[in-house]
Amino acid sequence: MAASGAPAARYDEWADWYENYITGKALSFTRRTGDALSQVLGRGSGPLLDLACGTGFYALTAAGLVIERVVEAGSPVPDILAVRCRR
Repeated sequence: MAASGAPAARYDEWADWYENYITGKALSFTRRTGDALSQVLGRGSGPLLDLACGTGFYALTAAGLVIERVVEAGSPVPDILAVRCRR
C-alpha cells in the first residue's frame, strides 16, 4: 500500500503475494533458480548489480557467493521495500 496521499504503483499491492508465492507454492522453482544463479555467477569478488530485484530474495543468494557487495536497483515501491526489510 502506498504512503498516505501518494499514488500507488500498479504492482505495489503484489509485494506480499509475490513473497508468499516464491517462498511457498513456487519454492521448489525458486530454489532451482537460485541454484542456477549460483552456478552461472560462481564465486567471485567485486560488486554485483541486481536489477529489478523485487523483494531481494536472490540478493541473499548472491551475497552467499562472497561478492563484495550487492547493489539492488529497480524496486522503489514501499510494499516491496517493506517485504525486503522483513528478511
